[in-house]
Amino acid sequence: MKTRLALLLLTTLLSADFLSAATPTPDEALAAIKTLDEHLLSDAATNAAKVITQFAQQSKQVTLTLGADTTPWLLESPTPDKETRAVNALLLGVYIAGNTKAQLAAKKAEDDPYSGWLAVIHAYPVLQAANKFSSPSIERFIRQEAAGRLKQHAEDVKLKNLKADQAAEASPARIVVPTFQKP
Repeated sequence: MKTRLALLLLTTLLSADFLSAATPTPDEALAAIKTLDEHLLSDAATNAAKVITQFAQQSKQVTLTLGADTTPWLLESPTPDKETRAVNALLLGVYIAGNTKAQLAAKKAEDDPYSGWLAVIHAYPVLQAANKFSSPSIERFIRQEAAGRLKQHAEDVKLKNLKADQAAEASPARIVVPTFQKP
């Protein structure tokens, strides 16, 4: 997973155990995605977010670009409180899950922000109701989808990120891994 962020996604990293653990299998990743889809507010969702993030990070079957244009809700609050950080991390896991699921289904490692955003749009009202959470950028994605413009926006973002990745190909990537906690 190529990661481009001007700021840290959150302020903490997962443990070294996470980074050194064996890559989850595609079946384990799909099971984690199913858990996020069906049990977003459960304790199991936190672990599922970790599994799918680890899979996306370590597997050659997935390519993701994370940044202000793909996960803008992470940068909306300069000093998010603990609950907001937890919701943001879970939404990031949902985004990674939706993006990864589409790539596994297509059997093609090609970033798919549109599918990630659709997963976030689906999860947003659940998290919003449970945590009194709101995000102007996610609400903008919802409006774009309703107007039929979100898919084109995703294509524009993919092209922009592809050009930026090609320009930065010689420089080493900085990897930032989020911490997932139950909101």
